[in-house]
Amino acid sequence: MWRAKCLISVRRSSNLKPPYSYVLNASIEREIPGSMTLEIGYTGRLSHRLLLEGDVFTPLEYFKDPKSGITWEQNNAQVRALFDSGLTPSAVKNNPRLVPALPFVENMFPGLRDVGFPGSASANYFQCVYGDYNGSYLDCLHALDRNQTDSYIPGKCLTITGCYTFFNIQGSSMPMWVNAGQAAFHGMTVSLRRAFRNGVTFDFNYTWSHSIDNGSSSESGAGKQGAAIQNIFNVKEFRGSSDFDIRHNISANYLFELPFGKNKPLFRNASSWLDGIIGGWQLSSVMRYRTGLPSTVAGNLAYNANYWLSSLAIRTAPVKTGVTFDQNGNPSIFGNTNATDAFADELPGHSGMKAAVRLAPYFNTDLTLQKTFRLPKEGQRIRFRAEAFNAFNTVNFTNPSLALTAPLTFGEFQQTTPPREMQFALRYEF
Repeated sequence: MWRAKCLISVRRSSNLKPPYSYVLNASIEREIPGSMTLEIGYTGRLSHRLLLEGDVFTPLEYFKDPKSGITWEQNNAQVRALFDSGLTPSAVKNNPRLVPALPFVENMFPGLRDVGFPGSASANYFQCVYGDYNGSYLDCLHALDRNQTDSYIPGKCLTITGCYTFFNIQGSSMPMWVNAGQAAFHGMTVSLRRAFRNGVTFDFNYTWSHSIDNGSSSESGAGKQGAAIQNIFNVKEFRGSSDFDIRHNISANYLFELPFGKNKPLFRNASSWLDGIIGGWQLSSVMRYRTGLPSTVAGNLAYNANYWLSSLAIRTAPVKTGVTFDQNGNPSIFGNTNATDAFADELPGHSGMKAAVRLAPYFNTDLTLQKTFRLPKEGQRIRFRAEAFNAFNTVNFTNPSLALTAPLTFGEFQQTTPPREMQFALRYEF
């Protein structure tokens, strides 16, 4: 007979605009032959208004030029397309006409004309972004819009509508906590359990799940790498698989009494002294396998979404990941370091790609062997325990190089989890 269980709850904090979540756990279970129980369940959670950090001084990337009706973001999409087509700063210097007239630039930054080299404001803007600031769009805008730091005409900004049209006059960035986080988790669970019988018990658990959010760290992860919003004008743009998303997760444990000693299958009639040596041994283990975690890819240290977080990469072509060796003979998630060609800096005014790649899977087995020796005096015993962590010395690769600034080692693993470790304990109890 199947038995059903269900739990629904709503959790809220006491803040003015509180984070809250809906939690649903439901399962059915039944006993099956062999002293075993099978349970199948669903667990889900929807969370809203979670705390994330956002740069409230993010420049006005969607500011619209009054004359052309084109925004800064739309203008830079054109500039990025020119660069992606193969146009280089040196080619533009030699022939400024390779950059067509960009209405936004010509209207908003007319003073750029002939500043770097003889040519249109549009050509000099391309040079500003890719020649002077290596593709960092907001570094270029910062130089044009804030007169204290202008690198073209000292003491004078070039924005036709006046200094600080795009940037806040009080500063270039101001990260602060906002209730902008959203998260969802859905998972199916299957558990098979065997009650202790005839010296054996075990649990087997499988979870098939997907966790999605727009910022995977909590407020305890404060700082540039934790709980951060890439594009504060569109907080949902960075929505994707969580950094801790495990699509398939398998765990198992067992306890097995070795069949030696008195009243056991082997040496059933052993004497007391022999049973004291060979009887009562137990072997237990915990095993785990999971698929690889998602990861972002760091960009080229450009500032394209805000002036607080450097860029992340976007994937521009299909890419296959796994555990392999690259052309250098080093363990890597890619077959070749030229996998960098499948990525590029985030688009100006937009977020990078969340979960751009999947890292290596993980497998580990821990073993424990233990026995209790009873002493002649009542209530006294000696307990022996031997433990092996990562008993099979499985190599789990971690921390691959995933930055466009390091193309020579792109994808190569930098670390592994700890190798086999063993420890022994002998305890006298009384």
